[in-house]
Amino acid sequence: MVPSDLKREIVILVVEDDKNLMRLIKSQLRSFGFERIEEADDGVSALQILSQNNIQLIIADWHMPGMDGLEFHASLKNNDSFKGIPFLMITGEAKKEKVIEAFTSGVKNYIIKPFESVDLERKVHKLLKLKSSLPPSKPEPLL
Repeated sequence: MVPSDLKREIVILVVEDDKNLMRLIKSQLRSFGFERIEEADDGVSALQILSQNNIQLIIADWHMPGMDGLEFHASLKNNDSFKGIPFLMITGEAKKEKVIEAFTSGVKNYIIKPFESVDLERKVHKLLKLKSSLPPSKPEPLL
């Protein structure tokens, strides 16, 4: 089990324009033991938050106004200060060609809406390299 004091120190940025989904993701993260959660509703405001905080994980939607998730991810990859931050894309895009588009853009961690809380928890723990108390999940197909 991950020590709760370690989880309390981790800062997660959630970038999502849907307020209901933002509340759901934040609630789930809190139920996993994470307390320091920043939020942005688009990529532009997320970049401002990143410049002012020590973010350890980014969870971002694909479709957002202004700067979408892929554009946001590309801007992170091109910035030495941000390119090493683990990134999780959450989206409704389940078509094979969209998954390939995200992957070729550099998005290696992807979860499709709607998702189960346990799946989000596994992805978050994996990205943060934390040991989860959850049983291992089934291998995920690439496409």
